[in-house]
Amino acid sequence: MLDWAVSVRYDIAERAWGAKMTEAVREDYLSPELEKACARAGVGLRPETDADLPFLRKCYALSRDWEMARAPMSLEEQKAFLIQQFEWQRKHYRAHYPDADWLIIERDGLPIGRVYTHRQAHDIRIMDIAILPSMRGNKIAFHLLAGYRDWGKRVKARVSLNVEFANPARRFYDRLGFKYGHTESHHHYLEVVPPGAKSGAQPLVHGTQAANEPLWPPAPVDDDRYGAFE
Repeated sequence: MLDWAVSVRYDIAERAWGAKMTEAVREDYLSPELEKACARAGVGLRPETDADLPFLRKCYALSRDWEMARAPMSLEEQKAFLIQQFEWQRKHYRAHYPDADWLIIERDGLPIGRVYTHRQAHDIRIMDIAILPSMRGNKIAFHLLAGYRDWGKRVKARVSLNVEFANPARRFYDRLGFKYGHTESHHHYLEVVPPGAKSGAQPLVHGTQAANEPLWPPAPVDDDRYGAFE
């Protein structure tokens, strides 16, 4: 789970540059690099539809297990809170990223996760990636993010994302070669910048601070923790 309330300053800056659209923007959502990554992960990608909303609510709720395990709330209260957060996130994303790729991750014809990206002239922005608990540990997200990283390398675009300070997934991004840029609110800006690409990091860099911040351990949870979603 990545930052959903991420600032839109990066996108505004990109548009202000008036940069010519690169291959990453013109291509279909499934680039050759991402297609190979899907094959390695044993998954497929497809655009989401309104019929996916119950699954998307469930996937979002379960992606915040490491936070909810520490919340002084009942399961019913957690579920109500998470549904509200999902609706706010969905509204925010579609207001600020109307041309983003909203993709469902599938295995054997069944949805197991989601990945949202926003492709611009200089940046492939990973807005969100989430996998159901039962499918974690299979390197699915690892392979997909490696695919986006390789896509960025070919078209000379950075690949960027935001991650919350205590999110245990930070180690995961470290292994993929993401480097710390600046710190914003409760999140770190991370990016992979291939040769010929432009960094989106602001001058203030907190790499040392980020490396020393404690991580919350992942919380064991099953796919049916919150029951059915409408």
